[in-house]
Amino acid sequence: MALDAKTGKVSWQQDVITSLKGRVADYGMACSPLVVGDLVVVTPGAPRAAVAAYNLSDGESAWTAGSGSAGYSSPTVSPPVAVDRSWPFSVTGPWGSIRPRARHCGATRT
Repeated sequence: MALDAKTGKVSWQQDVITSLKGRVADYGMACSPLVVGDLVVVTPGAPRAAVAAYNLSDGESAWTAGSGSAGYSSPTVSPPVAVDRSWPFSVTGPWGSIRPRARHCGATRT
């Protein structure tokens, strides 16, 4: 859910469990959304979307990547050299990295 900072009104919202056919983890959803540039990155743990990104401005789906159940850690950004990468973690450990604007590591633009 994105709120207008001035009015407090809802700008947009997404039900990632329903739209991505995910499953709420045993102890509920615990990750915090990560804002990277003009994207909001979340870890819904869906069969075809372990990680999903939405456009910050309107909430439309930007891309999804990976598969697997939801974990309890939030996505983070790590700048290894000169490229920011998102490193989502799951119960089984880190599954890789994604460059939000790149087409690799299983990322699927939506």
